[in-house]
Amino acid sequence: MKPLRILFPLLAIFVPPTVLGQQSGSEVDEFPTVLTASRLRQPANEAPASVTVIDREMIRASGARQLVDLFRFVPGMVVGQREGHVPTLGFHGFSESYFRQLQVLVDGVSIYSPLYGGADWGELPFSLEDVERIEIVRGPNAAAYGANAFAGVINIITRDPATEPRAAVSVNSGGNGIGDLSIRIARTGEGWRYRLSAGSRMDRGIDKLPDTTRSDFVNLRSHFTLNSTDELGVNLSYVGGNTDNGKYSNNAADTNAPRVSHYESKSSQLRWTRATGPDEEMWVQFHHAERTHHEVLPYTLNLGGPLVFDYPISFSYDSRRTDLEGQQTLRFSERLRGVWGVQWRQDGARSKTYFHSDSWQTSSLLRLFGTLEWRPAEKWIAHAGAMAERNDISGSSVSPRIALVHQVTPQHALRASIASARRTPTIFEAYANYGFDSPSGLILFLPLALRSRPLHQSILTAAIPQDERMLSRELAYLGEFPRWRMNVDLRLFNDQAKDMISQYSYPYSTVLGGLAGNTLGFRNEPKGNVRGAAFDLRWRPWSGAFVAFSGSRTIVDSTNNFLARSAPVHQTSLLFQQQLPFTTEFGLNYHRVGSMTWIGAGKDETMPAYDRVDARIAKRFTWGGQKVEVAWVSRNVFNQAIPQFQQAYIDKRQSWLSFRLEYQ
Repeated sequence: MKPLRILFPLLAIFVPPTVLGQQSGSEVDEFPTVLTASRLRQPANEAPASVTVIDREMIRASGARQLVDLFRFVPGMVVGQREGHVPTLGFHGFSESYFRQLQVLVDGVSIYSPLYGGADWGELPFSLEDVERIEIVRGPNAAAYGANAFAGVINIITRDPATEPRAAVSVNSGGNGIGDLSIRIARTGEGWRYRLSAGSRMDRGIDKLPDTTRSDFVNLRSHFTLNSTDELGVNLSYVGGNTDNGKYSNNAADTNAPRVSHYESKSSQLRWTRATGPDEEMWVQFHHAERTHHEVLPYTLNLGGPLVFDYPISFSYDSRRTDLEGQQTLRFSERLRGVWGVQWRQDGARSKTYFHSDSWQTSSLLRLFGTLEWRPAEKWIAHAGAMAERNDISGSSVSPRIALVHQVTPQHALRASIASARRTPTIFEAYANYGFDSPSGLILFLPLALRSRPLHQSILTAAIPQDERMLSRELAYLGEFPRWRMNVDLRLFNDQAKDMISQYSYPYSTVLGGLAGNTLGFRNEPKGNVRGAAFDLRWRPWSGAFVAFSGSRTIVDSTNNFLARSAPVHQTSLLFQQQLPFTTEFGLNYHRVGSMTWIGAGKDETMPAYDRVDARIAKRFTWGGQKVEVAWVSRNVFNQAIPQFQQAYIDKRQSWLSFRLEYQ
């Protein structure tokens, strides 16, 4: 707790004494309007689920360099790094290499991987400067967004070109090879507007791993006004780069030796929108995305004597997604409004290594969803919604949600909700055949019983698992305190999870393992129960100050020891920003995370509790009539040895200078 004891004296130094205790109510920090909770625009204190909003002010104040660092401010969410360039998440448990229980959207389209279900957080085709806000639904939201919204939804909304400067340049440069560049131009004309962004990101990752990474990206967001009610949006993006992978080893037979991978991702989105009123809108969108990943380890298979073979090991794969979706928002009466829609999607993945086939493995789904918001009385709001879905892997399902909000006063509300959610197995979980064939020159030397067996089998799905299922109950209080310029969201939750998909070992003969060998498969585990409490507070205590304070207590009851330890019991985050004289600002972030274990990290890889403090100081000025900001950012100021995913992966202090220039 040493960093925490130092933190508060630092706050006292940077807070001007003249502003302590000032609490003018002229700048009330009201609950924001959100869209992600139900697909209807509504104040967060009227929504059917708890939503954390991270806006541009908070993004800038945090000093974050990567998008995932912002999720440290979400109560119950933890961030790790499986490798320096492979960030991963956990929320209320389920923390693992590829966190598969979240729906992740960017401007309304899903970006989680068709292959393994997680998002490629280190390979996003945009910079933080492109982001307007992030809405995080903290709880199951399958009623609105389908099977992957099992634990929640992350909705990333990029900036509208109309709000952008004509041009902007951002640069980060610092230790550990940090070198980021972002260039944006925006134009607006009669009936059209667009933003074009391009840039690159680079760093050397974690010290003990060969994980240097560089990615280059470009994205276009454009809008064309067709008439007084219709608009056409066209979004295009590309990201590609090289990453170092594997682990350092002196063992020539190590199949995870250092190697280089190259990836490319492309996506296109076309969206037509017709808006005839505040609650009268319809849209149809088409989205297509493709990803190629090339990764080969040069390897020599040495079985002794003459049995030496050149045997390159491939980890390459391709994936794709095609999506067509339509939605209509309707106002039925003064007290009743709703939204409904349909969606068709086809995901595909291809890999000779992961599926023992050159053919595409595919999964198609069809969804029908709807939500109603009814105000039966002046202080009551009832929400009812459901998602009906049919997919190729697990068949049909329905995920309903009911919520009731009581507005005790205009500033204070109570909410009770119950929701059901499912997660469909990923293509890899359903069809995995992750193995390696014997070299042709080896087969003649093998016993007859092993000649038809693979050289090695890492994972083989013996039977397709069923959907993961969850029943979630929630009680919440949401309050605004204008006198103190503060709002708070308090939440109690109980999530009953069933049929969680996990790996298990079973007998399977291979050449290297022999007739008594084993491999891994996927199966459904017994139920688990996640219960706890969380708070999310936003406060402007005095002039020029902003505080975001959040925390959670989470208990996971499960017969699966890894799942039971996959959430820290306690987690706390604090962001403090203070405007100082001479257009200077100072910020501190504090994170406290209890001990936990990342699923898949290993039997003895319990991460100890840690405290982390980040700092930022920035100066803004004008130069030639243009806006300039220069900032110094230090992550992990006190250089605490913080393990990331495994105890050997240590996160150390990183500092960099940030420069931003805007042409108006």
